[in-house]
Amino acid sequence: MTTTTATHRLTFHITREEDLQTGALVWVAAPVDHTIGCVAGETLADLYAEVEQFKHFVLDLPEETPIVVEYVYALPGVQEALESLASQLTEAGISQADRAELLRHISAA
Repeated sequence: MTTTTATHRLTFHITREEDLQTGALVWVAAPVDHTIGCVAGETLADLYAEVEQFKHFVLDLPEETPIVVEYVYALPGVQEALESLASQLTEAGISQADRAELLRHISAA
């Protein structure tokens, strides 16, 4: 007898918003299709850690239950800039693998 386990998925909508208490810009993750709240972090790494702590609460599942998290980013201006850069690199004949390598080095600078 084979036992199968359901894959639980949860999507978070990511934005940059002003913290109402400090005025600082923070990353905010709100679960899509759930109105249970949101989490925030000063950096993306902080935000991802907060999501890891929050995801089981959102779906009301035990901590040991695997949950696949997907992120949807809403960053006005950034998406357009990335699409423009990708288009320009493609037009210049740069392969997809080389584009990814270039972007990795640009982001590390």
